[in-house]
Amino acid sequence: MVNDVVKRPPGLLLALKIMKMLKNYCFYLSFWPLDQWIRVRAAIKFIVGVFLVLMTFQAVAATRQAQSGVVTRVVDGDTLWVKTSGSQQPLKVRLQGIDAPEICQPGGKQAREALKRRVLGKSVTVTSNAHDDYGRTVGTLHLQGQDMGRWLVAEGHAWVYSYRHKKGPYAGELRQARLAGRGVFSDVAAEEPRLFRKRHGSCHLRP
Repeated sequence: MVNDVVKRPPGLLLALKIMKMLKNYCFYLSFWPLDQWIRVRAAIKFIVGVFLVLMTFQAVAATRQAQSGVVTRVVDGDTLWVKTSGSQQPLKVRLQGIDAPEICQPGGKQAREALKRRVLGKSVTVTSNAHDDYGRTVGTLHLQGQDMGRWLVAEGHAWVYSYRHKKGPYAGELRQARLAGRGVFSDVAAEEPRLFRKRHGSCHLRP
């Protein structure tokens, strides 16, 4: 079911009220001795900063949409189509946090078939708050409560997306899959999809 209405986080209203009170309070503090005013002002800035951070996390959580539907097509190991109850057109979903082999790369067809056997024609839940440059919905996919991105990595059908020094959401599953030699990791020289694309381009862009 689609969450069409995004409600304002209740904590946001409280934060705005508190910040307004602090602003008024600062006017009266301006008559205090300078050393006391500096210490109090620093404390106020800290409190306001904490509130802003908390409200940011709450706002992000509030905008995440959970949609239920049936998988109608599996394009590759990390992209599929889901027909939701709230839309006439299927939703193209890119699984968040993972990178499966390109379909023309070793392990690519196996990853697609593994995901197809697992979810095609079944009811799933997509949770997302973003779209990529190709217009795809980027989010997590759950089948009966199980995270399919996590499952694909654990079975050796995908790598984990990492950002700078962060290892990514399924780093533990990736490490175990490598140690066990599952899926693409049965080949110790298996090439990451991002490196494959850098050398050969995307399979979907080929004639």
